Amino acid sequence: MTKLKADDAAPSKVRIALGDVVKLKAGGDEMEVTALHPGLVTTQWGEGLSRMQASFPADDVVVVRAAKAAEA
Repeated sequence: MTKLKADDAAPSKVRIALGDVVKLKAGGDEMEVTALHPGLVTTQWGEGLSRMQASFPADDVVVVRAAKAAEA
């Protein structure tokens, strides 16, 4: 299975993959990437009932930790 990257769908220099942990360049909580759209990254963060989800421009986030590669 090929990993979809945010920059495959839009002209962005940010390399983001599903499962990566990202943070807004402006600061804030660490968030897990749950979906990629042209130029956008959908993330979720928090725990339990306070679980949040939002989409951000791919250029507005930085990767904190890359997702672990799936075992073959």
